[in-house]
Amino acid sequence: MTETPRFEPIYPAHAIERCSATVTFSEPVTEKLLHKVRAKAGPLFSQLQMGAQVQSQLSIEIDPQSGVATPKQSGFGAIVYSNIDRTLNCIVTPGALIWNNLRYVRWQPFIGK
Repeated sequence: MTETPRFEPIYPAHAIERCSATVTFSEPVTEKLLHKVRAKAGPLFSQLQMGAQVQSQLSIEIDPQSGVATPKQSGFGAIVYSNIDRTLNCIVTPGALIWNNLRYVRWQPFIGK
C-alpha cells in the first residue's frame, strides 16, 4: 500500500510568499489547439476577473555571410491571464501551463483553485 503524498511545511508559520504549479507537455501543442484553449478559457478567467494578454513569439534570422539580422514573426508565444494587481496569473504556452499565486498564505487555498 502506498502512502498519499502530503505537503507539510517544516514550520507552521512558514515564510512562503508565493506558489506556482507547472504542467509541461512532452511535445509543444499546435497553434490551432492554443486558440481553442483560449476560446474555452476566456470566459472562465473572465469570471475570475483575469484579463488576457497575448504574447507573440519573435525570432531573429541571421544571414551568416552578410551578418544581417532579420526579425521574423514566429507565431504564437503565450497567453497570460492576470488579475488586476498581477498577484494571480495563468500562463498558457505551447509547452506548458503555469499557475502562479503571489498571495500565497496556505497550501489548502492554493490547491483548491
